[in-house]
Amino acid sequence: MCVAIAVVAGIGVAGSITAAKMQSNAAHDAAATQSASANKALTVQQQQYQQGRQDFSPYQQAGASAVGTLQNRAQQPIPQFNPGGPQPQFNLGSPQGPSPLPQRGPMGGSPMSQAGPLDVQQSLTPIPNAQAGPMPQQSTLPQQGPPQQPQMVMMQAPDGSKQPVPADKVPMAIQKGARVVNA
Repeated sequence: MCVAIAVVAGIGVAGSITAAKMQSNAAHDAAATQSASANKALTVQQQQYQQGRQDFSPYQQAGASAVGTLQNRAQQPIPQFNPGGPQPQFNLGSPQGPSPLPQRGPMGGSPMSQAGPLDVQQSLTPIPNAQAGPMPQQSTLPQQGPPQQPQMVMMQAPDGSKQPVPADKVPMAIQKGARVVNA
């Protein structure tokens, strides 16, 4: 009986060793498969990266040459714009040149909230550039028939005063706070 127990124990030990060896081989094979898969994924990623660099290469070269051009131009003096004729400047309701603003308006609050009446017509009138001389009063183009009067739109300034404004000046007047009203 002792021999039978020893034989059964020997078979159990041999089976355990064989199972352990098989499990070890399976783990080794799994690790090798996982390593090969990771290497293949890394190769694919490297190929994608290189393809992306190749695809964007023209843009990178264009950008590099543009930056060089900008750096060269930044070191040159800025050319002055002077097409040879008078340049209109627009007085948009504020006096020309710096002017001190009061700290508070008479009613308190922001000095801009206490601004005087807005003369929409005067604030949109072009003023000549002092260096270029006065602007011509009439067009040099030949006119056919009597000169046409611009279409006028009745507008109300923020202070409540109403006055007609040329139709082409309405968007600018609206930006300054005026609104279109019916006569």
